[in-house]
Amino acid sequence: RRQRQMCIRDRVEKSISKLPPKCAEAFRLYYFADLSRKEIGERLEVSNRTVEGYIRQALLVLRDELRPIFFLIFML
Repeated sequence: RRQRQMCIRDRVEKSISKLPPKCAEAFRLYYFADLSRKEIGERLEVSNRTVEGYIRQALLVLRDELRPIFFLIFML
């Protein structure tokens, strides 16, 4: 099970690394560092709407990239 988790984590990180830099950073800060959109906007020096766009873009890309392993993520 641990090996499967590491494989999935590697796949997710590889997919995130394909995103534009600010988009990837906003995604990581929101989902992994648990920062608010406002905090992310302040850190990246962009508006809250821009942060929302970055996160939306990341989710769309990751949904397509991770579709083949989607069911495995929820089995963990």
